Amino acid sequence: MASTPAGTVYTVRSATVSGGGSTFWGIAESALALPERSFVLYCHGAGGSADQFATMPAWAGLRNWIIDNGWGWVEGIGAGANAWGSPASMAAYEASLAHVSGLYDIKNVIVLGRSMGGLVGARLYWTRRGSDARFKGFISNSGVQDLVWAYDWDGGRWTSAFNASWGVSSKAELVAASAGMNPVAGPASRWTGGNVLQLWGDADTLVPPQFNGEAMRTMYAGQPAVDWVDIRGGGDHSASNGSYTRVKPMTDFLLAVTGGTPPEPEAGYGYRSKRRSIYVDGVRYTVRRRR
Repeated sequence: MASTPAGTVYTVRSATVSGGGSTFWGIAESALALPERSFVLYCHGAGGSADQFATMPAWAGLRNWIIDNGWGWVEGIGAGANAWGSPASMAAYEASLAHVSGLYDIKNVIVLGRSMGGLVGARLYWTRRGSDARFKGFISNSGVQDLVWAYDWDGGRWTSAFNASWGVSSKAELVAASAGMNPVAGPASRWTGGNVLQLWGDADTLVPPQFNGEAMRTMYAGQPAVDWVDIRGGGDHSASNGSYTRVKPMTDFLLAVTGGTPPEPEAGYGYRSKRRSIYVDGVRYTVRRRR
């Protein structure tokens, strides 16, 4: 057992799940008696471990909030550390969630995709939300949203991993194999009525927002019911200066899409929108229709 700084005692449990492999989940001991619970389904980044959310210091703020507020999280190996956005990766995360769902009554699921996990996280959310009412929202935390772009980005640093994950040997083969599965390619209608929070740093050169988070928001503009963005000025992709620690935007979103009450926002910007928010230096602003 462990405890948060607030003194909430929790346990991180694990199992080897058929179809999912190594699976970990955390929940407060006091939450075990609740009739129903909300869970974050965490999809790790490139090379990440099955227990990355449970063990990575950069996630401590969000992890502690989850435990202190009666939530839980579930994570897994996702069919291998480098199964980036592939059908095998998605199936593995679904198996991990199904295992934990057999142990607890889960009312709400929020998908959290970090870095390369943004690919499979987006797909998990858009494919499941229409048939499973528990899927309430998607958080892309400095997430990769265009797998075709990622294939040969930065001199092809990820190309061999994509080849292995998707069973291809060229970009043309990846395009064919991933038809209908690349988040940024749309269609925008997949996101109609959805709930999305995009976070990134404007100095992120590993996952540049113009090809990922920004491109996604341009593609599905006007479709999500909740469409939030958090941009960290000068933020990069690191644990110390990235989006890991942007706890307030993420926890406000968790509350907003599951019927909770996030803090009231400040006065708004003048963009045409509905239920949108933007964070500036940690303060949430409404985005209201210009008169």
